Amino acid sequence: MFFVPIEKLLEGGTVKIELSRAGNGEIRVITSQQGEGALAIPLPLTATAEELDKQYVELVTSFERERKSLADQLAQTAAVLEAAKKVSGTAATKALVKSAGAEEVCGNTSNDEDEEVQTAPANKPDAGTAFSGIFG
Repeated sequence: MFFVPIEKLLEGGTVKIELSRAGNGEIRVITSQQGEGALAIPLPLTATAEELDKQYVELVTSFERERKSLADQLAQTAAVLEAAKKVSGTAATKALVKSAGAEEVCGNTSNDEDEEVQTAPANKPDAGTAFSGIFG
């Protein structure tokens, strides 16, 4: 069977199959697809006519499955990254709100733009801690 499995590829757009002689009794077949289909990146194969008869359809359909799988993985990764951005943004907003609340409690509620904001120095590890030699 040739056309039944290839017909499924048409769902992603027009499929183009180019044939040419490659020498040594082999045929070069380039299968590609317009648009964003699984074969948007052309699949070149070079083999004898007998090998292509036996394996072409299987190779093209397995390539198509792998590309879809990779596209699915990319979409999942993009979704995870987008969710992480939202969580990160929410955490940053909460930290800013807490910081603003701490300034009000400490009496630093002035909105004077000329005033310099002072921050407390970062805590340094005690000399007696196990990490003092590392951070020394």
